[in-house]
Amino acid sequence: MRAVFTVDLTTKDGSYPKDEELALLLDGLGRGFKNLGDMSRARIRAIMTAQTRSAPIDKALLEATEAVPVAGPSPALESYEMRREKYRTLAEELFTEMPEVAGAEIGGVIYVGIFQKQQALFVVTGMNHREVTFRLLHKELPRLQASTVQIMKDLLSTWMIEPCLRTDHVEVNIYERKFDNVIITGHVITNPLREAQRTNLKDILLAVVPALLFVPVTYVVDHWDAWNHGTNMFWHGQLERFSTALLTTSLVSSLGFLQTYLQIKRSKMIDWSVKATTAHK
Repeated sequence: MRAVFTVDLTTKDGSYPKDEELALLLDGLGRGFKNLGDMSRARIRAIMTAQTRSAPIDKALLEATEAVPVAGPSPALESYEMRREKYRTLAEELFTEMPEVAGAEIGGVIYVGIFQKQQALFVVTGMNHREVTFRLLHKELPRLQASTVQIMKDLLSTWMIEPCLRTDHVEVNIYERKFDNVIITGHVITNPLREAQRTNLKDILLAVVPALLFVPVTYVVDHWDAWNHGTNMFWHGQLERFSTALLTTSLVSSLGFLQTYLQIKRSKMIDWSVKATTAHK
């Protein structure tokens, strides 16, 4: 399976970042191969084979693919153009899992990396100056989703992509392996308050509307005796109970909205939902 999403790049000094700058940024996130010069399609294939829990992965291969949080190219690949050719070679193996886009995207490969903990591989491509597409591959859905959440957190710490992630509507599509069927979609959440407002509109209305009504009703109750000279006490009692109910409803709904906000802030980065549709990436 693979997770796919596209994000815009942020301009700096009136121009978009170059591919080399983006590659160095991803190196700085620690997702690059430790010994890029020693990597090969055979090693990429071995990692992909070992992505199931039942398949062991060679210890030496783990050491060769260990990602470290330092920027800069491998000593054996001094220029970015040399690294790009290596990335394209490695990406050819990844694109065997998605042959329908291989011919169009292989020429735009910018970076290939790995999430060591989940053993999820990813490739970054860009066909224009403004947008880049991330494709993450793993055979197990939970690990693929976990890696997607992690890369989103990583990208939120970068100046090139973070502003667009916070302002744009970014969606992640998870495709069935070797097919273009979207099986799950994910809505990226970068603003917990806005997401809480979107998902819990009921509590907002039940907090705000009763609060607005509480003020005039309480005012009438407080001035009832002066206006009615102690008469119509039945309606006075009804209004008192109504004002209490309004206040209670507003407080309970406010607490419900606060709980929703805290839950999203603490535990949600992507809101996943099943979607059985066919789409082109």
